[in-house]
Amino acid sequence: MYLRCADKPLTSDPLDRHLLIVNASPLERGHSLVVPCVNRSLPQVLNEVSVKQATDLMLLTRDDNFHVLFNSLLGHASVNHLHVHVLFWPYESDLINRRFEMVQPDVYVIRQPDWFVPAFAFQLIKAEDLESFNRRVTMCAKFLTKRNVAHNVFFTRAQPLRTDGPLHSEDRFGKLPSFVTVYIFPRRSVT
Repeated sequence: MYLRCADKPLTSDPLDRHLLIVNASPLERGHSLVVPCVNRSLPQVLNEVSVKQATDLMLLTRDDNFHVLFNSLLGHASVNHLHVHVLFWPYESDLINRRFEMVQPDVYVIRQPDWFVPAFAFQLIKAEDLESFNRRVTMCAKFLTKRNVAHNVFFTRAQPLRTDGPLHSEDRFGKLPSFVTVYIFPRRSVT
């Protein structure tokens, strides 16, 4: 199926086609792939268009179980064409309950031993920050790619990122707001 935004296209090229396709090896019912700019045959490198499209999909889907995932080359990507995974996964990660460290305005990090693996985190709090949010996520992915650091990216919804208080603080009654949040996990390359 083609994905298109008639009033605000993802790119300026009218020939660009973005696909939603069924995953041949699904993890869960409905597990699909989004292939941005399929006509360009882009490599598996997260770019501005794919980040914008992933964020837009998160904003269009109100279900807290909806996630967008990206695996870079050597970070468990099985094919070298640009794609992201979209799926409804009804399991909450404990990562959303953890305390982070702010390393720059709107850029957070969590490190071992506070979490299993280090991760960068970005959170979209208000609509007027959409472009800067997408830019920060893209810049982080480009930084890792340029240095040949394999990485995985997890778009989800999470309670507001915390930089103080206990290491773990769970919102058991759902009183806190839920924001589009991106976690980027740099990793050792797998071969």
